Amino acid sequence: MPLETKNSEEKERVLLIASYRVKYGESALKKIKKVILNTEPTKIIITKIIKEEEIPQVVDAKVGIEEKNDFLETVREEKKQQADEYAAEIIELTEAFDIPTEVHLRRGKDIGNEIIDEFEKIDARYVIIHPSHKGVLERLMESSTAKEVMENLPDRRIIPVE
Repeated sequence: MPLETKNSEEKERVLLIASYRVKYGESALKKIKKVILNTEPTKIIITKIIKEEEIPQVVDAKVGIEEKNDFLETVREEKKQQADEYAAEIIELTEAFDIPTEVHLRRGKDIGNEIIDEFEKIDARYVIIHPSHKGVLERLMESSTAKEVMENLPDRRIIPVE
């Protein structure tokens, strides 16, 4: 078996930055910049995630197929514009570095699952996520995306920033 040498190719260090629900604030962007400087990724993936809610069957019964499809397309376009807006400052920040950067768009019913799937798909070393911005009642009624991601990925790879 050949020995590994110092010239052996090092595994790519991918940093995944998840963008969903809200913009990262100014202090969060500063922390993201520090993370980039400290982790020295070889590649950055900014993943914009759009939560797609299931349409209740009552809506199906009250509107026609064409009206429903028009409505859904309008909602999807608005959510895509929001996702673009949320990620704009992150994209601007990463442009200051000489690191290959890609922007991915994902849609799904569960944002946490989308982050986990993307993390595993691209074999990221680290993931930056929002902490929960939900109130106590909201957290009791539905799970926190950050909590879900932390429970399903190794803690040392997750960097929540506020």
